[in-house]
Amino acid sequence: MLQLLTALGTVGATAGAGAATDASSPPVESRDAPSITSPADVADQEQDQPVGTEALLSYLEAKYGDMLTEADLSTLEEEVAGNISTAQALDDTALANGDDMALRFEPYRGEWD
Repeated sequence: MLQLLTALGTVGATAGAGAATDASSPPVESRDAPSITSPADVADQEQDQPVGTEALLSYLEAKYGDMLTEADLSTLEEEVAGNISTAQALDDTALANGDDMALRFEPYRGEWD
């Protein structure tokens, strides 16, 4: 679960890189979804922590607490809250049946275009 949330933190940084758009579907930015730039930005927008933030922080502190400083814990708190908020925003985004992936997969065939 944490790996998924961490991976979602990179969505804002990589969403525009190499995205293939179809003329029949509007770009993601024009939909009614909130604009997401980074997990920390999402955490700053919402003053309250999303549900599950404290549970994940408790787990991280129990598992890695002897290696973490107070600064590390506060950074983790922002990142975890931002990642959960990003995941919730992605979950709230309505997709049509014809919407494609944001990233295009093209297998390597010996040479690139």
